[in-house]
Amino acid sequence: MHKSARTDAEIAAEFGVRVRELRHERGLSQERLAHEADLHWSFVSQVERGKFGNRLPNLLRLAAALGVDPGALVSGIEPPDRRGHGRNL
Repeated sequence: MHKSARTDAEIAAEFGVRVRELRHERGLSQERLAHEADLHWSFVSQVERGKFGNRLPNLLRLAAALGVDPGALVSGIEPPDRRGHGRNL
């Protein structure tokens, strides 16, 4: 298996910083962002602190293995229905 130069924790931390910076640029609180995304505020907090788990690094690994930008794997896919089906926490 290919060993990444960065650890999963480093990748998750970088992603969290990006989310926090974008949230701040838009003048949103964690609570408001969570509301708009139909997520719990504590999940947003975990993401921003790099506690996103290994989902993001795995997405990046899949994209690298496929030779595509990670955005290509999610481009055009709509988020889940906001009617409360399976809130991510």
